[in-house]
Formats: sequence, structure tokens, C-alpha cells
Amino acid sequence: MSDLLSQSEIDALLAAMLMGEATEEVSDKPSEEMKSTPSVLLEEQLKFPEKDLQILEYIHKEYAKVLSLSLFENIQVKVYLESIQEIRYEEFRHSIPCPAVITVFKLNPLEGYLLFETSLDFVSKISNVCSDEDGGQKQDLLLNLESDKNTLIKITEMFIKNLEKPWGNALAVNSEVENVETDPANIKVLFEDEPVAMLSFSATLNEFTGFFNICIPYSSMEKYSGKLEIIPTFTKVETSFFLENAKVNIKAVLGDINLSLGELMDLQKGMILNTHKPYKNKVAILVEGKHCFDGEAGILDNRKAVKIENCLDKDV
Repeated sequence: MSDLLSQSEIDALLAAMLMGEATEEVSDKPSEEMKSTPSVLLEEQLKFPEKDLQILEYIHKEYAKVLSLSLFENIQVKVYLESIQEIRYEEFRHSIPCPAVITVFKLNPLEGYLLFETSLDFVSKISNVCSDEDGGQKQDLLLNLESDKNTLIKITEMFIKNLEKPWGNALAVNSEVENVETDPANIKVLFEDEPVAMLSFSATLNEFTGFFNICIPYSSMEKYSGKLEIIPTFTKVETSFFLENAKVNIKAVLGDINLSLGELMDLQKGMILNTHKPYKNKVAILVEGKHCFDGEAGILDNRKAVKIENCLDKDV
């Protein structure tokens, strides 16, 4: 019998699928292509709204900057957010090698537990650098998963604590480390089919590069889904400029709006004007009418402020 279906058979099969009457098995043996295809989330199965993923991406890019600036005083550390994706927890668990360093923690008021996962090599390297910073003897020791569990908690707790500041741009949180496990099979705080956002980071210390992941379940954010907004908070930087009392006109422009004369005459108090641009807190900074900087609107000392992100004119 031919393996090809006629058009009428295809139409009948599609109709049966729409009515929920299609059989579960089309053939006795799955094709080799089906065997080799990894599981993916269909669009209708996705739980995280695009806006929430964008906010998580923003928060954790800021988190990477915080780590890069605050981990060590005398050693240059570069941390980057490499990727963010929504997967099932089962896929995340199967991707973790055994043994690994898996820290179960909370970010109150988020619901339930989050996971911080990395390798023993990475934590050992951080521990050795911390020993050097504290004036200890230079060493390159590999931590023991059982006897050094307190050290594992201490090191990963340092990474988790640094989440609080960037998360504060959207929601005030406080971290709480619950436990450290070394075998992913021992993690029982999430269901296998739980949708999770997996954020993957790289961290470079001198010539060593390590990786770590943060797993955020959808259930932990469900209460805040679609409700979070980013309000960046800036760190005040002390600078000194000598401008000989010159006054410069500087404007921060959110966007341009084109209106007809009739629309302009109809404007009233309380009307909302749409810039037709996605909201990203980005502004153009004009000096004497010239677009010289790109910036980001936020809050500094409970006042509206603009942070300069990019200089467009080197002579300014």
C-alpha cells in the first residue's frame, strides 16, 4: 500500500483532528526524524507573556552588570546574560549534570521556589578568589560536595543576594536561601511539566570562564504576570564640571507626535496622546535642540531623572 495519502484522506484526517477524533498513533513506529527532534513548547502552550520575558531580560541584564561591578574589588569580573528562554522544568532538570551545585531559594514576595545552578568548578574558583581577597593563602582547591556544603551555600548566597537590587526596578524582593543539592533528582519543589524561564549567564574571572543558570517557574510570577513595570533606579555618580556659569538648554524627549491642525484644536485636559512607540523608558536627550545623547528615564532620590546611555556627538 502506498505511504502517500490522497487529498481526500488528508482532509478527513484534519477534520478528525479538529473534532478530537484522531487516533493517538498514526503509525506503529515513529520516524527517525521524530525520534531525533527535541521537545519544544508550542506557541499555545507558552505561559510567560512576551512582556514578562522582556522585563526578566532587563532585570537580569542589570543583574549581570551588578555582579560585574560588585563581586570583587581587585579582580575584574565580567558577567553576561547569554540567553533567556521558556522551557519545561523537566528539560531544565535533564540538562543539569550530576553532580552539580543547585541552590533552592526564594525571592519574596514571589511564590514558591527558584533555582540557582552551576558547576562545582565555578563555585570552587569563586571560593579561591574570596580566600585571596580575605588575605588567605593563594590556593586552587576543589571543594568537596558534602564536607564543604556550608561554603557552597555561602558562595551561591552571595550571587542570589545580588538579585535584590536589579529586581527592585520592578518589584521589591528579599532573598532567602533554603538549601543546596548536588543531585538534580533530589529537587522536589517543582512539577516536571512546570513552565520555567531559564536564564543562562557566563562569568569570566581572569582567564577562567564559568557558567550558571537561574530557573524561575511561571507559578512564582503568575500573581504578577502582566503587572510588572520597569522603573530604573540610578546610582548617583559624583562628577565635577567647570562650565563658567554657562546655561545650556537640555531636553529629554520621549517621542514625536504628528497631529493635524483640527486634532490640535480639539486637545483637552486629560486626553492621552499615543506616540505609537513601544514603551522602553528610552528618551532622546537634546542639547540646544541637537540630539546629542540617548538616555533612559528613571528615578533618582525619589525624583524623575535621565541616565545617559550613549553619546552621539564626541564634541559634547
